[in-house]
Amino acid sequence: MLLIAGGVLGRGGVLRAPTPGEAAGLLYLSVAVTTVAFFLWYDALPRLGADRAGLFAGVVPTGAIVTTVLLGLGTPAVAELGGAALVIAGLALGLAPARSTRPRQSQPDRQVEPAAPLRARPRGEDVLSPVSEAPAGVSE
Repeated sequence: MLLIAGGVLGRGGVLRAPTPGEAAGLLYLSVAVTTVAFFLWYDALPRLGADRAGLFAGVVPTGAIVTTVLLGLGTPAVAELGGAALVIAGLALGLAPARSTRPRQSQPDRQVEPAAPLRARPRGEDVLSPVSEAPAGVSE
């Protein structure tokens, strides 16, 4: 869409080759950030579950604030720090062990009988057709 808007508005230099510094930045973003981030995400997803892994998207704004400070590109405003604190509190709440909302009821220990083994269907038998088994000694 931006390419079309650039062409329609007639601005020159819509497409240009990146400078060496820009090319290095693009290479870093495409390899280190994107590839490694996706690998780590899909590696952690089965272990964490989608609900818990989704919470880590909240780390992005906080990471941006920390990166900005570490690179000396600026200082965070009070609103940004408040937002980061809110995100961190949400992460802590979301990652806390789940608590049951129902009161526990004590039940006496009881023995559970094992289920009857499943009977294999003969090859070619229709799944939807009723299976008639006559009791022993009874003819149909």
